[in-house]
Amino acid sequence: MEFYIFKEFELLGVLTGFNFISWNRSYNDVGSFEVEMIFDAESFELLQIGNYIYKKDTNEACTILERYVHTTEGGEIILNVKGKSLNHFLSYRVFSYTGNISLYDFVNKAINENFINPTISNRKINNFKMKPLPEDLKHINLYLEYKNQEVLKAIAEQLQNINFGFKINFLHKEQIFEFEVYEGNKSSAIFSFEFNNISDQEYYEDLLSEKNIVVLENGGYSNNNFKGLNRKETTSEIRKIDKNIEFVIVDSSKQYKYLLDWDLGDVVTTKNSLLNMSFEKNIIGIEEFTEPTGKYITVLFD
Repeated sequence: MEFYIFKEFELLGVLTGFNFISWNRSYNDVGSFEVEMIFDAESFELLQIGNYIYKKDTNEACTILERYVHTTEGGEIILNVKGKSLNHFLSYRVFSYTGNISLYDFVNKAINENFINPTISNRKINNFKMKPLPEDLKHINLYLEYKNQEVLKAIAEQLQNINFGFKINFLHKEQIFEFEVYEGNKSSAIFSFEFNNISDQEYYEDLLSEKNIVVLENGGYSNNNFKGLNRKETTSEIRKIDKNIEFVIVDSSKQYKYLLDWDLGDVVTTKNSLLNMSFEKNIIGIEEFTEPTGKYITVLFD
């Protein structure tokens, strides 16, 4: 896989000679990347803060936000570069909204009024477009209350609630940042030790942080659907049971090819005979870790 470096929409070069690169994809949050390489002046100039690193197989790009040069005990000078996916752009705007609205209209409003056609021209991001939203969002009606909230946090929260994803595609040929909301597909892929297509699997469950009722500033509640010991109130935000499973893909497996048979956001099946568990869930995170010895893919469910 090749990684291309852009300054705005101008191609500067191809990233080569790295020790490793970690590319973390997120279904309904912000992804990230990290690259480590032996320092050289050309790479340092190429990987400037604010440039984009682009991976063409998914139209995804990350903004370079951190650079760190250090010397190892062995005397090697190492360059580490880190950044966030373009979804991070949504954290650049703060807005307020209170009222009843469909999720379709809310997302349209949040993106259009804060990035595409804001009343204050300096808030506009040039080349920012929005792909038509899924019609299913029109049937989800909500009462929402946001005060001076990041657009990123509000949109991520609402889409996570319905298992939809979002991303900003880097369409360099068209010179467009394209915001897209999408729903993962139902995949036939099955991952288990029995299929010999995973090398490691971890399961985690934690009830400690769960909160399901928000106490509003006016003294009311976000809903009254829970009672007794099942009612857990908070003044900040709803937090679900921390329960997930992750596994490492055997990349040489001939079954269920990544990006062909399954991808980020898709609903796939994972089985663990030891725990007597079988899950059908959306893939919410994928880490692609590439180094000279090979490529390793870690998949995360929520």
